[in-house]
Amino acid sequence: MSNNITLRPAVADLLKKLDAGKPRVAFVLHATQSRESTWDLAAKLQADMFTTAIATGLELQVTYFRGLSELSASPWMANPVTVRNLMERVTCRSGHTQIGRSLRHVKAEHARKPIAAVILIGDCCEETPADVYLEAQMLGVPVFAFLEGDNQSAARVFQRIAELTHGAFCPFGAGSVQQLGELLKAVAVYASGGLVGLEHQDTRSAKLLLTQLRGKS
Repeated sequence: MSNNITLRPAVADLLKKLDAGKPRVAFVLHATQSRESTWDLAAKLQADMFTTAIATGLELQVTYFRGLSELSASPWMANPVTVRNLMERVTCRSGHTQIGRSLRHVKAEHARKPIAAVILIGDCCEETPADVYLEAQMLGVPVFAFLEGDNQSAARVFQRIAELTHGAFCPFGAGSVQQLGELLKAVAVYASGGLVGLEHQDTRSAKLLLTQLRGKS
């Protein structure tokens, strides 16, 4: 008698979903001195979004860079209390950006277990753009690059990262960080429900991301 077992398609799909686990979203946060003036509000919005995202079944990792060489990554989290405690401990320190190094870390995490989306939040890029682009090209995960302020050279870098990874780019004003909360929630919807999920969100942020994502599909 043959030991081979053929599963019905519906059962096979269910097992595949169970094996995949919760969708994972990686956050890369710029925590150097230039963001200090808006950090408290942005950190609260980010913590609120993390809580919402976890409630919808996502798993999150927060990677932040600050100082001259500090790059810290949290464990993968599915507990809102853990997330809030982490965000309360992170403060800004003067230093240089480490976007390329952060993307390299995310790539290693993605190789261990797939990541649905990366959210990059910052206000400048002090690295050689070509080096950052190389890391973005090898990432294999869509990056949603959100730029605080109006640094034009950083805007070009963030936009190119989004293009190379088939993600999306959006600037947000330093005086309107509430917009960031809407953008983060839209990405959470995309991570758990894809383009179809975004299509059901009647918000300006969802429509903005949807337009860019459709253009890259």
